[in-house]
Amino acid sequence: MDQPKIIIIGAGLAGLSAAQRLITKGLNNVHIIEAKNRIGGRVLTQEHGGSYIEIGAQWIHGEGSNPIYRIAHENGLLKKELREDHKNDEGDLFYTQHGQLAPIELVEDTDGILDDILEEANKFSRQNVPADKWDDSLGQYAREMFLRSGTMTGRGSSVQQIIEAIFNWKMALEKTENGCPSPDELSLYAWGQYLEYEGDDSVVLEHGYEPIIRVLAADIPEECLHLNKEVETIKWTSSTEDVPDAGNNAVVSPLVVGLGDGETQTADYVIFTCSLGILKSRAASMFIPPLPEDKTAAIDRMGFGTVNKIFLEYERPFWDKDCMDIELLWLPDKQPFFLNCLNNKHIEKYGEWYRSIHGFDVVDHHSNLLCGWIAGSEANVMEQIDDDVIIDVCHELLMRFTGVNDMSRPNKLIRSCWSSDPHVLGSYTYIKAGNTAGDCDVLSEALPSTQNPRLLFAGEATVKAYFSTTHGALLSGQREADRIIDHHEKTKHE
Repeated sequence: MDQPKIIIIGAGLAGLSAAQRLITKGLNNVHIIEAKNRIGGRVLTQEHGGSYIEIGAQWIHGEGSNPIYRIAHENGLLKKELREDHKNDEGDLFYTQHGQLAPIELVEDTDGILDDILEEANKFSRQNVPADKWDDSLGQYAREMFLRSGTMTGRGSSVQQIIEAIFNWKMALEKTENGCPSPDELSLYAWGQYLEYEGDDSVVLEHGYEPIIRVLAADIPEECLHLNKEVETIKWTSSTEDVPDAGNNAVVSPLVVGLGDGETQTADYVIFTCSLGILKSRAASMFIPPLPEDKTAAIDRMGFGTVNKIFLEYERPFWDKDCMDIELLWLPDKQPFFLNCLNNKHIEKYGEWYRSIHGFDVVDHHSNLLCGWIAGSEANVMEQIDDDVIIDVCHELLMRFTGVNDMSRPNKLIRSCWSSDPHVLGSYTYIKAGNTAGDCDVLSEALPSTQNPRLLFAGEATVKAYFSTTHGALLSGQREADRIIDHHEKTKHE
């Protein structure tokens, strides 16, 4: 039997890992179609100042058997001298909007209580969750448990305000880490369905994520990569006329992939690895015939949020050399907080989007660079605003919070705009309150059937235990490659 033709749509981690697995197992008729002018997808390492910055994926989440960690370890890509910013809180500075430094002991104690609550949420969701709690959100659970903890009891009003600000900061951090509009929209039921690898959950790479991409791409011949090619349609079959028995191994008519330039390509198998954002936006018009109702319903139920980074470059840093992070605590003041750099028209049009910036990290390898984090709908809004306005806003925020009034204005801005990227339309997947990560399994099901997989789906959104992660994306590509390999082995002897 001739080698099957396999088209992989998308050259991110899922697509590249699928291609690598297929090719190394002897299936060489592989074609990766990528809409962008580069490979990597949501991995985007950019050269800057003699080093690099990460516009997209930042850390390896976990060690041990994490496949990304193993690639990094085996290829000498791990950072040799880790900054201890996520292990040692001494470099974390928490300021209020009034320029006051919050007592670090109070921050650490409150943050520790919140970490315990989130861990309890993990255990709670892995047990038999009562039916009346299925629709609960992580934010709702955290708020209820925090109030029960007695953290506020016996405290003066000023301390209570700081504690409340720390709680809100923690929720903003969870908003960023989970890519959701708010923890109040994040499924408590699904919280424990996400699994973590042992070891450090924020492993740093010496030269960023790009070398991981290069390792995967090294086994893929250049002629297999087709960049700047946008897929418009995928014709597959769900017809019993084409498949006499949808459960058997009969060969279906070739799938037909239509490109934006009018070209069409046929294939025996297609692996679709584009983001959930693309599926939400284009699935209805892309797939012919339409995807099954259970799959489209899962796509609708799942969440796909935005997380963006705002890099600020300074001629000289205003922060101490031991500073790791500048975190923003918004006290629940009754007195309105206005930025002098913004007028009423801006607020009327865009709202107070800047309140979702929960902090600025000092960037590894750069002594004069800060990275601000913003997530949710406010991250989408930020993408619509001019660079100079973003710089002015961040400059005034940092002055007002730190109390350093003579700091220089940043001389350069670099930012991500993932929701505006037409080939991604967001950052990563989250599970909405009232739903479960089981929708990831539905999304991963091959068509027309698991016995006859011709149209296959990969990407972080298709992995129940590891959605939203780089290792989830990589594992999903290998999973679908193995599915094709197994099916091909069965059918070639018939």
